[in-house]
Amino acid sequence: MEQFLGQDLAATVTGVSRRGLFLALRDHFAEGLLPLELLGDQYRFDAQRGALIGRKQGRQIAVGERLTAQLVRADRLVQELEFGLSRWGWEEE
Repeated sequence: MEQFLGQDLAATVTGVSRRGLFLALRDHFAEGLLPLELLGDQYRFDAQRGALIGRKQGRQIAVGERLTAQLVRADRLVQELEFGLSRWGWEEE
């Protein structure tokens, strides 16, 4: 996945935790983490809803949410991908 560093990729939220969002890429068989600190707002984890809730804007993020993520780190050795948020949603192709 190193060849996609810096590129925007369509993704779906597959998990939500105190650490951030777990994402599955739409067009590639790969998953990774979008850390909480890279989401832009201050989010708190609501375990009952299984969602992150923004303190400033009130946005709720849960499993199934679509977004466009930028690949910011690909570590082949430990097989980890880290993403940043480009925008909410994605454009259909």
